[in-house]
Amino acid sequence: PQAPPAATLDPTAPRPRPRIHPRRSSRLIPPQNLCNMQIFTYFCAMNLKSTFLAAAMLMPLLSFAQIKAPVKVGVRFGVNTSNISETRVVPGYTVSHEPQWKPGFTAGAIIDIPMSHNFYLTPGFYYDYRHDEYTLISTYPKMVDGVTTEVANHTFGSVTTNWFQVPMLVSYRIPVKIVEFQFDFGPYISLGLGGRDNVTTMVYDSTVPPMDPQKIKHNAFGYGDDSRYFNIDWGFDFGFGMLFARHYYVGAHYLIGARNLALNKQEIRKAHSHQWQFSVGYNF
Repeated sequence: PQAPPAATLDPTAPRPRPRIHPRRSSRLIPPQNLCNMQIFTYFCAMNLKSTFLAAAMLMPLLSFAQIKAPVKVGVRFGVNTSNISETRVVPGYTVSHEPQWKPGFTAGAIIDIPMSHNFYLTPGFYYDYRHDEYTLISTYPKMVDGVTTEVANHTFGSVTTNWFQVPMLVSYRIPVKIVEFQFDFGPYISLGLGGRDNVTTMVYDSTVPPMDPQKIKHNAFGYGDDSRYFNIDWGFDFGFGMLFARHYYVGAHYLIGARNLALNKQEIRKAHSHQWQFSVGYNF
């Protein structure tokens, strides 16, 4: 059989216009709809950035879920040494304040929460007994019979305070064989539970007979006239420690108070706490 003849095209016949898909031509989109699409695209991009930001913030939690490391609890015991630096201004007096470091002790517990293979979140709960002393010397001129002499008040204070302290630290860990090195940093907040400031004042005045020392006891915390400091403190904690065989801990921390603890701003303008902690412990 023969093949059918090929169809012939009439060159004079009108050709059909190609169909244009409405989604592929911006000429068919009204201007207001095109503006709405641009706004929609912008907000989609913003939501995408927010999604990436949220994912970056949640990455440590996702890493924790991936590594499936256990949360551990540990106990800490140790000694501390602390003081409170003060800036005093008394009109008409020349004032010198010299704080002294004295020993105390600390005890508490920590929780090790793994955030990734090297980063941990380590909140702690501690009882702190602190002891510090200071020497306060205030002098002022005194004129007697046309002669100016100097009167000096020497005050010796011994402050003992009790604190409940909660640090919230981020810890970076570097394991080397059986030793794990820990670098800690984070904020802390402390609540003063009570304390005393035992003050002994001696007055040196060459124009009057010698006077007996005056002894006064002040409350360390409170809002009365005989109180010294606010009972809430916060600041920053810097620490370094070593964990041996995954259980035995030894470390040192330095805490610096950021809040002005001065209760009587007319005399004590500024008061900030400083503390060193040296502790040993055991992780379960």
